[in-house]
Order: sequence, then structure tokens, then C-alpha cells
Amino acid sequence: MAVVPLGSRRHQELQKLLDRLGIQSSGINWNLLDQALTHSSFDPQSNYEPLEFVGDGVLRLLAADYLWHRYPQTPVGEYTALRSVLVSNRLLGQIGQGYGLADFVLASSRLQPQGAWLADLLEAVVGAVYLSTGNVTRLQPCFYPHWDREAQRVLQDPARLNYKNALQEWTQEHYKVLPIYQTEPLSGTPERFMARVYVRKQLVGVGQGESVKAAQQAAAQQAWGVLAGEAGL
Repeated sequence: MAVVPLGSRRHQELQKLLDRLGIQSSGINWNLLDQALTHSSFDPQSNYEPLEFVGDGVLRLLAADYLWHRYPQTPVGEYTALRSVLVSNRLLGQIGQGYGLADFVLASSRLQPQGAWLADLLEAVVGAVYLSTGNVTRLQPCFYPHWDREAQRVLQDPARLNYKNALQEWTQEHYKVLPIYQTEPLSGTPERFMARVYVRKQLVGVGQGESVKAAQQAAAQQAWGVLAGEAGL
């Protein structure tokens, strides 16, 4: 693990990032935070990946605490749907991009300023902060404003933004069948996959995304919109 001397240029960069995130720097292990922002292409041995594992669990706990206090009367099923969106790679990537996380990453080659890897690195930062302080609430200013907006958007959406689940429930209820997905890779575009979804052998939706899951969600969203629209919902 690299050592980050206090007052060094790297230390100042890391302090700048914490200021952006709204995270207090007292008690922070700067070496851990530096590791959280080190891509495996830069250092195959000491990089963000172990801290990402920790941060994933911490974020789930933080999201559960957020939902418990912000939406105390919400059914458990709604909690599950909301939390899956709040800790999704899509939203975490957007949050990381908004904070300019890519500006602080150590990598051997230039990485795209967006994408799932930003979500992974943000989780690693969360892991580093938690392991440094043992304090989950220290992370609230970084995530709660974004989660406030996203939770409202989810609650206003009849499918709770989980269109694969909504489409599956729809087809089971109305046709007693499951949707069938076909996914293929794309080249030369940030959206690396294209998915098609069929219901009763009819093509009902097409979508693209950075991952197979994202592409299938996009296809399901189109299909669910078409089928629900035909039903007058």
C-alpha cells in the first residue's frame, strides 16, 4: 500500500475530494482512501477492489437506515425496490461522475469519465471512509441529497423503475408466460449491449445499456410501456 504523507500533493488532492463529497476528514486513513482511488491497471496488487467489497455492504446498510427514517410507513416490498435503485451501479455512477471522481483516480491508462467502474470506485471510497472511522453517518451528506431526489422519482414511477420485474408480473398475470430476452454485445459505443425482449414470440421491446442488465431493463421498459399503454394503464 502506498503511503500518503500529510501535506503532500496527493494528500491535498484527497482532501479536495472529501470536501466535494461533504465528508469530514478527521480520522481518515489517507492510505486507505488512496487505495480506494487506485485502479487495478495502475497497481494490480493494492487497488480499490477489496475496499469496493466493504463499501457495497456499508452502502446497503446506509440505504436501509435512510429508508427507515425517511419513509417509516413504507411497506417492506417498497423498501426493497427503493434500495435496489439507491445502490444501483447506474445511480452510483451518476453520483461519482457528478462529484468528478475520475479526476482523483490513479490509472495507467485514461479511463472513461463515466460507467460502472465509477460506481465501483465510489463504493471503495465508502469502504475506506467506514474502515477509517467506523462511522456510517459520516457518509450521509455525500448520498442523502441524491437519494432524496431519486427516491421521489422511484415512488412516482408505477413500475418503481424495475421494468424487468414489472414486465414479468404483467406477462404472468395476463398471458401466463415469462418474457424472453436475447442480448448481444455492441462495439464502438458506450452502451455495450443491446437486448430484445419477446412475449409470446412477439418482439415487444429493444434497449441498449452499459451492461446486460441495463440493456434488458431498457428493453423491458419499452415493452412494459407498450403493453401497459395498450391496456389503458
